[in-house]
Amino acid sequence: MDAVLDRTGRVVIPFQVRENLNLSPGTEFELLVHGMDIILRVARLEHIKEEKGMYLVQSEWVGDTDIHKILQKTRSDRAKEIISA
Repeated sequence: MDAVLDRTGRVVIPFQVRENLNLSPGTEFELLVHGMDIILRVARLEHIKEEKGMYLVQSEWVGDTDIHKILQKTRSDRAKEIISA
């Protein structure tokens, strides 16, 4: 999936991606740069604590919680792409 940088430095996240990840205006992201790669990751509320010599991560998932719905949507979208190709 491709995206284009506009004159003001913005990139539009395609509708299909926004829908699959349940993104809405105001969603916060982490921007990571690794060489020539840019990774845009949905920011999650994470808390790391040490307990009995182990690190525990508590986080909040911001996407859709119904994994079957996500898989069905992704498969359906892929099938449509294959048929239209």
